[in-house]
Amino acid sequence: MTSLIGLICATVLTIVIRKPILHLIEDVKPLSEGDLSKEMKAEETNDEIGTLVGSFGRMLENLRNLVVQVNATSGSVGSCAGACCF
Repeated sequence: MTSLIGLICATVLTIVIRKPILHLIEDVKPLSEGDLSKEMKAEETNDEIGTLVGSFGRMLENLRNLVVQVNATSGSVGSCAGACCF
C-alpha cells in the first residue's frame, strides 16, 4: 500500500514539474532559431520554473527592443553616411 501511495505521489509530481518545463521548451525553441515574433505561452508561477519562465519572457522583450534600436540606429548611420559622402 505504501509503495502504491509513493508511486502515485511520484507520478503526480512528475506531471506537475514536467508540464511547465515542456511548455517552456516549446516557447524557447523558436527563439533559439531567431524567431522573436512568437509569444510566450508558458505561465509565470510562484516557483522556480515560473521564475525561469518570467526571465525568458523578459529576455524576449529585451531582445525585441534591442532589434528595434539596432534597426533605428542602422537607418540613422546609413542616412548620415549617404549625406556625408555626396
